[in-house]
Amino acid sequence: SGLYLERDFSLGGRELVQTLEPRFFYLYIPKRNQGRLPVFDTAAYDISFSQLFREDRFSGPDRVGDANQLTLALTSRLLQGDNGRERLRLSLGEIVYFRDREVTLPGEPVRDSKFSEFIGEAVARITDHWSATANFQWDPTNGETDKTALNLYYRPGGGRVLNLGYRFRKFVRQTDQLGTDIEQTDVSMRWPINPKWSVIGRWNHSIIDNQVLEGVLGFEYNSCCWGMRAVARRYLATSTGEYDNALFLQLELKGLAGVGRKTETFLKRAIPGYQPDF
Repeated sequence: SGLYLERDFSLGGRELVQTLEPRFFYLYIPKRNQGRLPVFDTAAYDISFSQLFREDRFSGPDRVGDANQLTLALTSRLLQGDNGRERLRLSLGEIVYFRDREVTLPGEPVRDSKFSEFIGEAVARITDHWSATANFQWDPTNGETDKTALNLYYRPGGGRVLNLGYRFRKFVRQTDQLGTDIEQTDVSMRWPINPKWSVIGRWNHSIIDNQVLEGVLGFEYNSCCWGMRAVARRYLATSTGEYDNALFLQLELKGLAGVGRKTETFLKRAIPGYQPDF
């Protein structure tokens, strides 16, 4: 269940609409003993604001999580009054557990916490070209922040993309496996230097380990009849600090065929907002 409330107001001479959206989501799933069932491709979801409203804790069919819980969440938005465009969205939420979660993956303990992490999310469209997102995850049990992610995006058009990111994640021991905290910066871009040539790059750096996790540098050439893309990548391949190098070359004859390994999927993952010209 939920409510949708709104009000009109002015700020700096601009007509805006503010919403207030409380949500309540109750979930009950009875416990069934699934310990004798093998696990093939099932894992536990990482918690986020959208995950507060999922009907199962697991991503595959090998486990169905038991549940008796209530999600409490609140979202507020600022919308432009003339066209409804969202300028700001703030969301907060938490799950209250009424019983332990006894269905687990092999080797994991029963989850007996009374509350989930407190989840916050913010999305802001600062100007027509600049936008930002922020996410945090706070654990009420120990009073510590377990996860923080900050991102700043610049999209001036014409295929130009610039992304600045910071993320922190505190390792939470749930099994006997080893783990470490994560604190990283991430800079990526795609920038045309003239109508035909563009530069591509990414620099993902670990602050804790003081080492580069992934470096990408390349260029694109695009004309009326053909296009070419060359990208070099150096990335951390193992936990012992060994690096691998890769080179991507692609030639596209427009209207005919392409030669070489396609790189669009890799570049879209590495550079948010990347859109190829060919």
